[in-house]
Amino acid sequence: MTQLNLNEIAFRAATKEDIEACFEIETDSYPEDEAASLESLQYRQKVAGAFFQVAYLNDSTPIGFVCGTLCKSFTHETMSKHDESAAILAIHSVVVKEEHRRKGIATAMLRHYVDRLAEEEQFATVEKVMLICKQHLLGFYVSVGFKAIGLSKISHGSSPWIECELDLLDTRNLSFWVVDSFADKIGRGNPAAVVMMSGNYGKQDDTSYEEWMQKVAAEFNLSETVFVSKSKATESNPDKTEAHFNLRYFSPTIEIEFCGHATLAAAQVLFDKGYVEMSKAIIFHIHSMEPLVATKSECGEKVKMKFPIQNPIVITDEHRLAYLKANIAAGIGLDEADIQQICDTDCQDVLVEISKACFQKMIPNTSMLANVKVGRGIIISAEGDCRQQLEGQIAGQFDFTSRFFAPGAGIDEDPVTGSAHCTLAPYYGEKLGKTSLHAWQDSKRGGSMLIEILPELGKLMLTCSAVISSYGKLCRD
Repeated sequence: MTQLNLNEIAFRAATKEDIEACFEIETDSYPEDEAASLESLQYRQKVAGAFFQVAYLNDSTPIGFVCGTLCKSFTHETMSKHDESAAILAIHSVVVKEEHRRKGIATAMLRHYVDRLAEEEQFATVEKVMLICKQHLLGFYVSVGFKAIGLSKISHGSSPWIECELDLLDTRNLSFWVVDSFADKIGRGNPAAVVMMSGNYGKQDDTSYEEWMQKVAAEFNLSETVFVSKSKATESNPDKTEAHFNLRYFSPTIEIEFCGHATLAAAQVLFDKGYVEMSKAIIFHIHSMEPLVATKSECGEKVKMKFPIQNPIVITDEHRLAYLKANIAAGIGLDEADIQQICDTDCQDVLVEISKACFQKMIPNTSMLANVKVGRGIIISAEGDCRQQLEGQIAGQFDFTSRFFAPGAGIDEDPVTGSAHCTLAPYYGEKLGKTSLHAWQDSKRGGSMLIEILPELGKLMLTCSAVISSYGKLCRD
């Protein structure tokens, strides 16, 4: 069996010139007493063309199709005519040419069909999708979101049929996930909420839903909620090895420009929940930033993301250095002599290096640290694996350890901070003579990542785990 790349498949509305090819697929897919007539297919294409979609390859010849008509009730009689004022869509056929079956085409085709119904404004009045199927195909329809209702009263051929439905009103309720980023088990890492938008909502030029998004972020009350929407770049970009999405980030109180762990959370959801195939690269479009690329690791269990290198700048101003040493040392319960070096970062943090022994004995006082005059936060770091609670793990796994405090910005201690590692990696990479480093952030939740320094690109490649801890649907206002 020849392996077909699903990226090669495209979808469009059927034309009247397609119907003979569709009729051939129909009669090859159903017994004679179940297949639609050529006249029935011609009627459906003519009066319900928006609900007649074909799948095709490079030459535009149909290799499969889905068609349906609107009806006010789901009966054999009402299915035979198209009623534009009705809210139920009756699907008549989901068929693929014999040589292309069992390759995932039918699943991709029906999912695309249902997504259009849920997302496009022209289908807003359609509330429910119904169909009948044979027992052996029930699992297929359930996998796309349909629910079995029971044996159908519709008589269509000699064999019994099962009635199935998909509630579009529920489908249109936006899905959300809470993801623990930089973690391999629930309750670790840094949590973020991910909301999958539909249609045009959440795009960079859409302001109509900003107030609503802010309310949702406040309801989650996590440090960040990221809203994900499909980008128009996907439609205009012929490279089907990429999937483009827009991201917008909200804290409980304001919209923010960027958040690393929320970006990782978004990538995890898109890969894990089938929005993007594992083989594709996700291109994230973020306001006022260059696009970020996320891919799956070779083992398929982690996410890889590229970030710009942010080289640290050693502070040489003696007056400022003395101020920072005195106040930071007091804020973490150490002596000034324990502080080995302090650097500025591009994120308006200060990076502080201390010894492993000092790292393990420091006692942070967030009230005192809140009074230290820094732009965003304070990164306390040390060479080596400084964990005191190994929880059955092997010691010495990490090249450096850190903690991040930003009480002045309302964050006493951040669980895991991706942006901080864009400076920590080049700092400890130069110090240790390494381009590949394992990092641990030693907060109460804790989190880790592998960082590869790519100096020729001016980038870092972060390889990270993330786990979905909860999911659900947002209720409508």
